[in-house]
Amino acid sequence: MDFEPSEHEPDEYDPEAEFRDPTSDSLTIPDVSENAGDTDPQLTTQFWVLVMVIKAALIALSLGTLFLIFQTNQRAGWLFLGGGLLLSIFALRRYRDVAATIEAASGEETTTTDETSGDA
Repeated sequence: MDFEPSEHEPDEYDPEAEFRDPTSDSLTIPDVSENAGDTDPQLTTQFWVLVMVIKAALIALSLGTLFLIFQTNQRAGWLFLGGGLLLSIFALRRYRDVAATIEAASGEETTTTDETSGDA
């Protein structure tokens, strides 16, 4: 059995090639701290709160479903399902509130920009 690639086969893409450091024999880690200040801190906090709530909701819904399917602890299963449902509703309402706030803020920016360009 021959495991060597054929001469007609194209070379595989190396995703690490762009991060290789030519001065050393290791990978470089891109610096992302420059872009961290570009976002609104309140928006970043809202994002991470939503991420954590959605994770908790998924875990609760999954555990509740598993408890009910395997009939190990029916009461805990219903409690987990109820908690997961409440967390899901909370996350959905919070997401809509944040989206409406962002939409209102972007609407104010475009209105302000339009008014200043019309005055000139």
